[in-house]
Amino acid sequence: MFTGAALAAPAAHAQGSAAAAEALYREGQRLMEAGKVHDACIKFAGSQKLDPTTGTLINLANCHEKEGKTATAWAEFTEAAAAAGRAGQREREAFAREHASALEKLLRNVVIDIPQAPAGTEVKLDGQSFGVVALGTPIPVDPGEHELYVTAPKKKAWAQKVTFQPGPGTTRVPVPALQDVASEQPTEASVAVFPKEEIQADSDERSALQRRRNLGYIVGGAGILALGTGIVFGVRAKLFADKSDREQNRALDYIANGDAANAQVQHDAAVKDHDDAKSNQTIGIIAGAAGLVATGIGVYLVVSSKESHRGASSARVMPLLSPNTAGASAAFTF
Repeated sequence: MFTGAALAAPAAHAQGSAAAAEALYREGQRLMEAGKVHDACIKFAGSQKLDPTTGTLINLANCHEKEGKTATAWAEFTEAAAAAGRAGQREREAFAREHASALEKLLRNVVIDIPQAPAGTEVKLDGQSFGVVALGTPIPVDPGEHELYVTAPKKKAWAQKVTFQPGPGTTRVPVPALQDVASEQPTEASVAVFPKEEIQADSDERSALQRRRNLGYIVGGAGILALGTGIVFGVRAKLFADKSDREQNRALDYIANGDAANAQVQHDAAVKDHDDAKSNQTIGIIAGAAGLVATGIGVYLVVSSKESHRGASSARVMPLLSPNTAGASAAFTF
């Protein structure tokens, strides 16, 4: 019994994801036809995330192209062409390559220049991290406002918002030399003494972590129950659907025999069971999706509380400087 439920859960998850992806895809098509391009892109992106397919990716790329996000659309069309080529989908491959080629001529590139980049330099453009090797290399970007963020060990972070105009070309963004972080000079000190407030803060943090962990168990448990409910209603939907098919077949037999009265009775029963199947399927999908979300949140709360708790351990070394002695005092907190 337990093993069967464990095996059924991934299948229910896959079916739920595929159903949700199909719903988002159809909504994206409807919004595109209504001229709501931005909203349509959001739906297509959600569908592709749940159930990646070449067809959805091409629709997403086409949507981003109409939205004016040339770099994003170019990258998606290029990826879709490669995927279609591997799958032997020649028509889709040709369509994607044609659009990618046309967009490539319209790309706006950014070149980030940092003079003598220190070791460990990290560059982020709109939160996406680039290695030092990307410096000086043209990187395609969408028109509009972007945020550039540069950090390096023992250096002050540098950030700036940059706006790129539509159309082909290259924009160079010079980053000034990062300034050193001012180091604090030690002053005369004696034995390290930690105030009572610090001990109290550590105790409060432990209590907060425990509450977070307990909440994670509660939410995760509710998620597992919801998953189980989704599976039950999924099974009920299958049973009602099978029953509806059988009753519809019997109705056809009655019609063939000229028994219209019994045929109508069987048809009505088939329609009712079909409606019951759809209702159970809808409840199953909603319960399963809610269960997955709740389980994920519960796991995150539990795991993050444990990690934070381990991270609470620390060691501190404080200098001891006086006219007659020099040394260090170490204090550990757990």
